[in-house]
Amino acid sequence: MKRFSILLGAAGFLALSACDKDDPILTGEREDIRAPVTDGQAAPEPATQTADAPAPIRLPATRANAEWTQRIGSPATRTDHPALSKAPQLA
Repeated sequence: MKRFSILLGAAGFLALSACDKDDPILTGEREDIRAPVTDGQAAPEPATQTADAPAPIRLPATRANAEWTQRIGSPATRTDHPALSKAPQLA
């Protein structure tokens, strides 16, 4: 029990001694980290889109994979846009 108390006291002392010095305040201009990086130009306005308007998408042509030996796990075994069977069933 005495060893535990000494160890706990040493850990507390080390934790408090880490707060000994203040962090130095660096000189210079402060810049907002969330501001977009541009070369003196204003940031382009994002394209406005209404909430109800569908966004156009483009998918590659479907491909049937007859030799699918394993689950989707790596880019080497993944099919870009797999085709379903003509009559899909719940497994």
